[in-house]
Amino acid sequence: MKKFLTLALGVLLILAIGQSITNAQNQTENQPKIPQNAEKGDPIAQFQRGYAHYHGQGVSLDKMEAAKWYRLAAEGGLAEAQFNLAVMFDKGDGLTKNLSEAIVWYLKAAEQGLVEAQYNLAVTYEQLDSARIQSEPLKDASKNRLAAIKWHRQAAEQGSAKAQYSLGLIYFKGQGASNNKTEAIKLFRLAANQGYLKAQFQLGKIYFKGDGVPQDKRQAVNWYRLAAKQGSPDAQFNLGVMYDTGDGVKKNKKQAASWYRLAADQGIAQAQFNLGVMYDHGEGVAKNQMIAMSWYQKAAEQGLADAQYNLGVIYDHGDGVAKNKKEAIKWYLLAADQGHVDAKNNLGLTNNK
Repeated sequence: MKKFLTLALGVLLILAIGQSITNAQNQTENQPKIPQNAEKGDPIAQFQRGYAHYHGQGVSLDKMEAAKWYRLAAEGGLAEAQFNLAVMFDKGDGLTKNLSEAIVWYLKAAEQGLVEAQYNLAVTYEQLDSARIQSEPLKDASKNRLAAIKWHRQAAEQGSAKAQYSLGLIYFKGQGASNNKTEAIKLFRLAANQGYLKAQFQLGKIYFKGDGVPQDKRQAVNWYRLAAKQGSPDAQFNLGVMYDTGDGVKKNKKQAASWYRLAADQGIAQAQFNLGVMYDHGEGVAKNQMIAMSWYQKAAEQGLADAQYNLGVIYDHGDGVAKNKKEAIKWYLLAADQGHVDAKNNLGLTNNK
């Protein structure tokens, strides 16, 4: 039974933060003064009242009421209120989802230097470009891309790790900007040094492949390890593969099994399969056919053809379980439907028994 040792590349996603500013300073002790001051037009008091209604702190939880007070504070020029109102429009949270309105308020806050607004504004423009949504205030897709780059850059210059990573991806892939892997890697490193998991994983891939830098698998291991310790299942799996095969590190089956397990527990099918193989053969762990089978089952149920094939073999031969031709054929068929050559061959042999 062969191992499936392809390195997981991971999914590179750019996400809006999807949260509102929460620093309603001195909100509790000033609670009695807030209604009066808010009614008098104090933007900070209006913001605090909106925050209180949004979270149901000392007043009824009422997001429409929160939006009303955020809008008043936003119209009074308070950047945090402009941002929170934008988030509510962006998410459709207490208000009808409206990206055009979200952009208007993100822009006002971003122009005041609020880094969270700059980042979310960039992400919103990327969403417009990606979906080809013809939306005010920018109808031109190319302008959306340029606007996204502009605001990612401004947020990145203020030290936003998410923006540094996102801008790095734009330069790395040449999406809407000239391809510049040197600049991209510099930005990834800035974000990674702030502990940003996606940037750490990205640097691991870059050094593993030698993509834009001289190949350096030890560096790859270091970056993967940092991401893995933060819980990245793809980084955990890749470390498992490297320890399993001795690629960039000294071969260590026990370490491999440990990293595979962490990734497998997070649902990475290839890690589940590889861990099953290790239990099957007693590599890095005590040999245990039943545990091996349980991991094969998890991977097979996610559609991994090698795991489906291995389950077929187990039931076909009665290896640690009672022989079961029906189960063997079931798993061989699933693997064969994905083009697994050995499963096709074994299916023919099983049917002829």
